[in-house]
Amino acid sequence: MKNKNNKEVDVQGLTSKKRAKKQKCCLCGEELDKYGGNDPWPFRYRGRCCKFCYDHIVIPFKTKKRMEMRERHLAVLQSIISQFNESN
Repeated sequence: MKNKNNKEVDVQGLTSKKRAKKQKCCLCGEELDKYGGNDPWPFRYRGRCCKFCYDHIVIPFKTKKRMEMRERHLAVLQSIISQFNESN
């Protein structure tokens, strides 16, 4: 199949040069598998990461941030409850 510039295009619409270019993990530099890796957000905002980095860096980072957010929300809730109890 050819696109409007007469370049060979595969089924997904990628030219052979783009298809041949291998992506690398934005964290460790390893070559990504055929599925294109995982989203490293919020550890990194651009690029893709390999499964190992996703499991050992990104997921723990997300979990830590989620726990910090939960603790902040609980602190705010406790202060609201204590203010309400003082006013009654």
